Amino acid sequence: MRPVALYEIKPLVADIAGSENLFFRGVAVDSRECEPGQLFTALPGERTDGHLFIPELIGKGVLTFLVSSAYARENRAKIDGWVSGDGAAFLIADDTLAVLQKAAEWYLEQMPQVQRIGITGSSGKTTTKELTAAVLRRRYRIVSTKGNLNSEIGLPLVAFSVDPDDEIAVFEMGINHPGEMDILARIVKPQTAVITNIFPAHVGMFSGIEGIAREKMKIFSGAGECLTAFVSRNDKNIDLYRNSYPGKYILFGIDTTDSVSVIENRGFAGWRLQIGEYEAETPLFGRYNLENICAAVAVGRAFGLTDAEIADGISSVESAGFARGRIREGRLTVIEDCYNANPGSVTAAVELFRETRVDGRKIFVLGAMKELGEQSRRLHAEIGRLLAEASFDRVLFYGEEAESAYAAYCEAGGQNGFYTDAFSELEDYLRRETQPGDRVFLKGSRSLRLESLESVLES
Repeated sequence: MRPVALYEIKPLVADIAGSENLFFRGVAVDSRECEPGQLFTALPGERTDGHLFIPELIGKGVLTFLVSSAYARENRAKIDGWVSGDGAAFLIADDTLAVLQKAAEWYLEQMPQVQRIGITGSSGKTTTKELTAAVLRRRYRIVSTKGNLNSEIGLPLVAFSVDPDDEIAVFEMGINHPGEMDILARIVKPQTAVITNIFPAHVGMFSGIEGIAREKMKIFSGAGECLTAFVSRNDKNIDLYRNSYPGKYILFGIDTTDSVSVIENRGFAGWRLQIGEYEAETPLFGRYNLENICAAVAVGRAFGLTDAEIADGISSVESAGFARGRIREGRLTVIEDCYNANPGSVTAAVELFRETRVDGRKIFVLGAMKELGEQSRRLHAEIGRLLAEASFDRVLFYGEEAESAYAAYCEAGGQNGFYTDAFSELEDYLRRETQPGDRVFLKGSRSLRLESLESVLES
């Protein structure tokens, strides 16, 4: 990012203590990641308060801070001491998060030459973001979201990583409550936007699947007449999008994106693809990743890249580090897909596991799908019936909400099922019932931490 002087942010805050001529490069909200030269934004959290770490950061040489007005009133003597003794400076605001967001919006407005791409969806956002950035990087100077900093807190940090020399910025934009996309779209104002899919993720926070679609589609709101939108061929909300936000709409998908075809399904080893006249290989497994790849191909073509460049970009992406599915080989083969779980992503996982030929038994572990609200029982039951049809050798259900899935599984004739809401019982079952050569697929919401089963499965 370019250096920013505190006086440039001054119109957004209530007051400044210390020199407004100090500069910062980069912004942090986690004291463990804050480095000298960055602006530390103190945010109140569920477990702690960022203001508590200011003395420690002063000792590390951090000099610029964004703090709350309440903290400044209660700690005026300390602030004056840090200003006079350490040369620190403090931006003082009634709402530090709101100012961080407005500052990020202001910062991006200083670089209108940087084209902005926003990517959202119920699943596949991070993978599609990485694929898109890898493709575009073959020709352009690119900056993109690191990891999954895609929320109303994380996205402003990414905004401050954009450099005036960058040509394209690719932002992942995720939401889990109403109104969040309004904030993200206001900050980024993407001229190009991708919706990977719409599933009942966090549906308990919204008014059903249509409510999710209406929130997600706000990603189109900042482009005005310049909107170029990429939407899955399977998205049933395309007319809603077009009627709400006029622009150029491009559908993507394995049967829709021109000249993209499958050469070989390599199961958990990924895919061999044909993109125009060029071959690409990817370790990203599952049919859902074909859709993510097609989204990146469609965006690449819209930005003028050749099929050769696109194929090279797709092939450069490795699954480790961002694609949520990881495979661990040992006594057992463990497919770990525990970053999130909603009906769409679980269905895709079941279909992947069912269609992949393997040696040994197939054991599917379903962790509860969180934040589904009043629809939780029905949606879990649908997954239970799907798992019964899959005819895996064992199906394990874990978590309070998953009991509805287990009941439906048994009613549908599912065999060798097991349910518990105690993690220790799940561990004991796997330790007792698995045998060398088994394939175990772990799928559940992040909060369940199913990846912690690795110690049992690897022993």
